Amino acid sequence: MRGRNGKPVAWQLLDYSDEAHGISAMMRTTGYSLAITGLMQVDGRIAVRACTLPTSGAVRRIRGRAREAGVEIREIE
Repeated sequence: MRGRNGKPVAWQLLDYSDEAHGISAMMRTTGYSLAITGLMQVDGRIAVRACTLPTSGAVRRIRGRAREAGVEIREIE
């Protein structure tokens, strides 16, 4: 995947558990991204097909929604 400067980039996802609601960081980082991707497929923002998030182009699209849920996804150059 290419970053803002056009060079290959890695992504870092950082999250913590939500102890108040009993949700582990693992549940948040797997469940939230799947839910956001599913919603984007339903409303046509990304194609419905089997692929990884980086190859679907969805990583940048889900960053804002993930951030709203408290999950940080950032580029590492």
